[in-house]
Amino acid sequence: MPRQRLPLLLGAVLGAAAVAALPAAPADAQSRSERGKINDFLDEYRFSGPRYVRPDTPRFFVEACRQDKKYLLMFADDGSYFGRRSMGACETRAREPEREPEPRAVSIRELRFWLEDRNYSRIEFTDETPPERVAEACLNDTHYTVRFDARGNGTPSRKWFSNRCSETRGRDDDRDRNRDRVDNRDRIDDRDRHRDRDRADDRDRDRDRDRANDRDRIDDRDRDVAGA
Repeated sequence: MPRQRLPLLLGAVLGAAAVAALPAAPADAQSRSERGKINDFLDEYRFSGPRYVRPDTPRFFVEACRQDKKYLLMFADDGSYFGRRSMGACETRAREPEREPEPRAVSIRELRFWLEDRNYSRIEFTDETPPERVAEACLNDTHYTVRFDARGNGTPSRKWFSNRCSETRGRDDDRDRNRDRVDNRDRIDDRDRHRDRDRADDRDRDRDRDRANDRDRIDDRDRDVAGA
């Protein structure tokens, strides 16, 4: 090798070594900046649950969900978006079954109202201990055992003919007849009141008509006298 080329070769080698010795830009700082750009993109387009995958590549690959669908999003090494691939449905945690609220304790008074609304009579509770209450009651000529659950729903069972219930039926019939008599009296009284009011109205109308006729006759007579 000619001697004039040795200094040039030595200078090139030393220059390359100096360049190699210079500190490189921190890769993690650059990655944070690019990931910030990617996260802004994900927030803007409403992606949720992002997860960075394939860290061994210079590009960025992110798995994320949007509207119950899962996607693999692809970004360039500078954080710019350039494509996506569908990956099916998102995995969601199974919802815990909603606990059914404890039923409100139903009072004996409410259960009695339940029976009376259904025309039961001679009601007697033989078991008032929650959650199941039991009542004996009559409906027409039949004796019922009515069992109530914790929510107050009654189930009649074990029914048979009973003298007790037949006596009740007789009393119920008497009560119905008495009620009918009272209703008839009320209807008669209403009819009489309406009739009396109508007669009074007729008398008032007749009186007003007679007065008007009297005024007309007086006016006619006064006009005749004035004309004469």
